[in-house]
Order: sequence, then C-alpha cells, then structure tokens
Amino acid sequence: MTDAAKTKRDEWITRIGLLAMATLLGYSFIFRTLLYPNWTHYWLTKDATQTMAMVTKEHYHGVVDYKYSIGTREYTGRSQTNWEQEKYRNVGVGQKSIVFYSFSHPWLSSLETPQFPRSGTIILLIALPIEIFLIITVINPRSAWAMNIHQESEPKNKT
Repeated sequence: MTDAAKTKRDEWITRIGLLAMATLLGYSFIFRTLLYPNWTHYWLTKDATQTMAMVTKEHYHGVVDYKYSIGTREYTGRSQTNWEQEKYRNVGVGQKSIVFYSFSHPWLSSLETPQFPRSGTIILLIALPIEIFLIITVINPRSAWAMNIHQESEPKNKT
C-alpha cells in the first residue's frame, strides 16, 4: 500500500471516528441533556399554565413519571419533583402534584417551577461550538475551521 493510500485510509478512519463522536455528543449530550430541556423551560416560562398531575411511576433521585389532562387530551411527562413546594416535594405513585405546562405547546411540562435560563445553558454555549467544529472536521478535514487532528510524523525540511 502506498503512502498516499495509507494517508487517505487514515483520514477516513479519523473522519468516521469523529462522526461517531459528533453524533454521540450531539444527540446524547447537546440535544437530549441541554437543548430540549432549555427549549421546554423557555416555553414554560413564556406561557406556563398550571393543572394537577397524577404520579404514575417513581424513578431515581425524585424523578417521576406523571400524566395530566387538558380538555379531552391526556399527556404524560417525566420530571424532577417540585423541591420548592413542601407539599409536593415527596409525591409518590397515585398522588397528585402541580404540573406546569405550556399553553401553546401543552405536551411540554414539568413538575418543577419553570425558570429560564437553566444552569446548563452555559455548558451548552461551550459544547455547541465544539460540536460545530467536529462536524466541519468530518465534512472537510482540510478546512481552515476544522480541528487540527493530523500530526505530521516527520518534521518538514527547511531548505
């Protein structure tokens, strides 16, 4: 195999690895952990309405599943319990709690009192540029905006 072919192969292996990293970072960390909750809390602070929800399942560290009805439609959600209100702090299966839902997007809800921006917003502002640079590097590793991932194995002769 020629040196040019090895270099091309190594670039593709690196690009595939970066694509996997960008996908993992993008979905699991940026979208699922930061963007979606921030988007939900934005709408909850913009036009939140309250109703009562029934807790249907308990998870870890005060996270519960719940269901609530608006008109004839029933919605479900998962949220941390409302630690700010003593009455709803330790709700269990079969008990009711206040749920805040977006009037314009009724499927967005939370048992916690809505507040925006959330603490993860700062992390999002750091992680998003890293994700962008990863995607640029996957698309075009030689771009001026790409991450410098290829190291020269031999120093260049200056003559």
